[in-house]
Amino acid sequence: MPIRLIGGPLDGQTYGDVPIMPGGHAPSNLSVPLGEPGPGAEYAHYKSGDFDPETEMLLFNYVGTGSREVGSSGDEVTLDIELSRDDLMEDTIGEPNWDPASRFVIEQSWWIGSELCRRHPNLRLYEMHPADGMYDILRVFDPHAAERGHEQVVDMNRAGRIHLHNIERFEPISWRQVLGAHSPHDTVKILETLRGWNLTQQSPSTTPTSLTYRVIAGILTRKLNDRHRWDTRSAFLETHSQSGGGVREDALLAFPVIETLANKLRDNRTPFLPPESRLWVLQKDSDLVLLFDDRGFAHSREGAVIDLMAVYKRSKSLEEVIGCLPV
Repeated sequence: MPIRLIGGPLDGQTYGDVPIMPGGHAPSNLSVPLGEPGPGAEYAHYKSGDFDPETEMLLFNYVGTGSREVGSSGDEVTLDIELSRDDLMEDTIGEPNWDPASRFVIEQSWWIGSELCRRHPNLRLYEMHPADGMYDILRVFDPHAAERGHEQVVDMNRAGRIHLHNIERFEPISWRQVLGAHSPHDTVKILETLRGWNLTQQSPSTTPTSLTYRVIAGILTRKLNDRHRWDTRSAFLETHSQSGGGVREDALLAFPVIETLANKLRDNRTPFLPPESRLWVLQKDSDLVLLFDDRGFAHSREGAVIDLMAVYKRSKSLEEVIGCLPV
């Protein structure tokens, strides 16, 4: 998530995403060198403050200037991140520093995620909101290699940038870069290359899971300029907070079948992930329209079940599948 510094010698400076600390929280303090970093350098120190919903930035307030030393108080260890000039969000020459509207980011995150899963059917999607909801991440991950950790994931932070962990000198990809790419596959291919997800020469067969993601992405693309706000969210709210999140109550009320489906979706490969995270709710403004499960089914609020794979096998057309849905 981008941050803004308030007060002190760097008042008003904005920086790129703050790394997520162990436990899913943002750092409590930041130190920014006022000159060349090194022994004896002077740093401006800032402490975490409020989240500004208008700019979608986390604010850090000035607390003083001094050395780089980090202290602790009682049992509370202060986490301190040093920011350099390389992290500064510079304006493009001749253009204002702008961020795309959220509808473009939501649609592109789903298209990129669905395309990666189409090209690599072993991959899945997972939604998470670390730091008590300050981040809005659609994660692409390999459930077969989940125990390896961050080496097999792509984190698309809709409230920030696209991150690849554990890759030296990787610069997070901004949504401005995504939307400014000449080809929609530019970002997909960059992520594949950096992650080492090699594409076989033969196009992979469509799976129920990859089809589900492609249908969701296709709906969001169709509705991109609709007067209503369309989105798709996990039925499980993962906050990485002390409560750990849980099944969305509004989704459970709208689709009581969630409890039954959850038992069918339990996966021994990823026992640490709740099965409800494999259920996705299509939303039109505040209305919950359809429930998708990644076995290739769509469920209406009235209880109707649409077999997405059956329609696709009959028509071989993604548009036909989307056209049969009540959206």
